[in-house]
This record gives sequence, C-alpha cells and structure tokens, in this order.
Amino acid sequence: GLPQAYEAGKGMIAMGGGTYAGQSAVAVGMSKAFSDGHTVVKLSGTYDSQGRAGASGGIGYQF
Repeated sequence: GLPQAYEAGKGMIAMGGGTYAGQSAVAVGMSKAFSDGHTVVKLSGTYDSQGRAGASGGIGYQF
C-alpha cells in the first residue's frame, strides 16, 4: 500500500507500483493528517497494464 501522512497538520503525496499474474500497475495518492492529531484522510488512484483504472478513499480516526 501507499504510505500516508502521520504528523498533525501535514500532507503527503505518494506513488507505488506492483505486479500480479504478469500484469503491472501504478498507484498515486495523497493523504492529509488533520491538525486535531486524530483524523487522517487518504485518496488514491490506480492504473494497470491493461488500461483499467481504479480509485479508493478512506478516513480514519486515531484514539
């Protein structure tokens, strides 16, 4: 998976790659750790060697 921001108030842009069953893919994402010190939001997109695209997103709250 892609790394994500962990320091409150900071953001991160990340890239990664992978392979499975002879196919390859790249991923790009961005995340933001909010200044409250608890909340992180992450969005990412993927593109594979067959021309297919995907996306994901999530939010987490640390306590």
